[in-house]
Amino acid sequence: MDIQRSESLDLLRGIAISGMVLSGGIPFDGVMPAWMYHAQVPPPLHKFTPIAGITWVDLVFPFFLFAMGAAFPFAFRGKIERQMPLWAIGADIFKRFILLAFFAIFLHHVKPLQLSANPQTLECCIGLLGFILLFGMYLRPFASEGTSSTVRQLLSFAAACTLLSFLKYPESKLCVAFCLKRSDIILLILANMAFFGSLLYWVTWRQPLLKWLLLPILLVIFLGKDSNWYKEIFVETHWGWLYRFEYLKYLFIIVPGIHAGELLGSEQNESVAETNSTHRDQLLFIAACAFALVPINLWGLFTRNLLINAILNIIIIVVLDFLTAKNLSPAQRDLTRSGAFLLILGLVFESYQGGIKKDPATFSYFFVTSGLAFYQIVCYCCLQKVDVLRWIRRVFSLVGQNPMVAYVSGQLIIIPFLRLTGLAKPWSAMNANAYSGIFKGCLFTTMVLCITLLTVRHKMFWKT
Repeated sequence: MDIQRSESLDLLRGIAISGMVLSGGIPFDGVMPAWMYHAQVPPPLHKFTPIAGITWVDLVFPFFLFAMGAAFPFAFRGKIERQMPLWAIGADIFKRFILLAFFAIFLHHVKPLQLSANPQTLECCIGLLGFILLFGMYLRPFASEGTSSTVRQLLSFAAACTLLSFLKYPESKLCVAFCLKRSDIILLILANMAFFGSLLYWVTWRQPLLKWLLLPILLVIFLGKDSNWYKEIFVETHWGWLYRFEYLKYLFIIVPGIHAGELLGSEQNESVAETNSTHRDQLLFIAACAFALVPINLWGLFTRNLLINAILNIIIIVVLDFLTAKNLSPAQRDLTRSGAFLLILGLVFESYQGGIKKDPATFSYFFVTSGLAFYQIVCYCCLQKVDVLRWIRRVFSLVGQNPMVAYVSGQLIIIPFLRLTGLAKPWSAMNANAYSGIFKGCLFTTMVLCITLLTVRHKMFWKT
């Protein structure tokens, strides 16, 4: 059976990865306002400060994690329907974990800005070569390739390992040569969540409620990690470069994401007649209200207007619950109510752990971002039903189908290109003020999106 894609899920993933690219493309010279950066690393010094609050930059990673969790039911449905043996599914989960972990290690080693604070021709060429090797290692096999795709992947992995053995890092605090501890932390967390999230869904797919039982246990362990025997499981071992128990806290985003994926999967079986009977104006209003929850919470939590923020959230949640009961499918109503529960829970938890923070991540952060992600899915479903913003939806949903290309293109293609062509100096000149800085970030993101869309057009998908 052909498994359909969910446009709303691709759209959430595409917007999230685009946000990651934009946050890395803006200036870090103190010319931008504080809400353009992670709340805990404000300008001008961008040093960690344990202040409460979140910004839009703090949403992109949890939204991407949420989309990853939502993709598990779609990915496993075909395997389950084909009655794939349990050992084969387990082996595939472990294989994906190793591949994504290697991706994290290799990428961080070949970034020109990691090889040198001032990359020259050699470092830029290494970055470009790294991108080519990533293509060889992770390009999804074409139908006509057959065994040639396996040969291509093996040769690419061999070339990548050879390249790693020759690299030097004279300015590194870790070591001057290849080191397993040198990895992209975002991708390493994604690798762990891909493994444990897939494993959790694989074990509980027949009884979906079971996966929720793990969260209270983890909650107690993390709250008591500084006492009793709990602290022993947080001790870093020689496997710390690959796995840490602390990474499991992101299951508080993955598990709600899995639930969203299950609901989206059940929605695909609903009849088109029910969708066509909805009212366009009311759907647009639902989409607007669901989207508005993001800027409202960003404003309220960042400026610490907590009471006003809570009141506005409750009003919108009640209005949406009333409207969705009449205009949306049962699955979409469940998405709305799941988002309402988690968002309210997150606002209640906001008074604990010193307020909401991305770093170190608090439970209010997990619940609030998961709740907002549910509402974004609802927003995108409504936009799809009324068929508005078609071009924008199309661009970001296509980018969401090949997110890893977008993630690496800036570091391995655009930055080397700017330095090799001598455009790095005028490019840096755009850091002069906030307006040119925003333009620079948007231009950087646009170039990344164009590269990603080109790969999608030619069906060059990376399988990670």
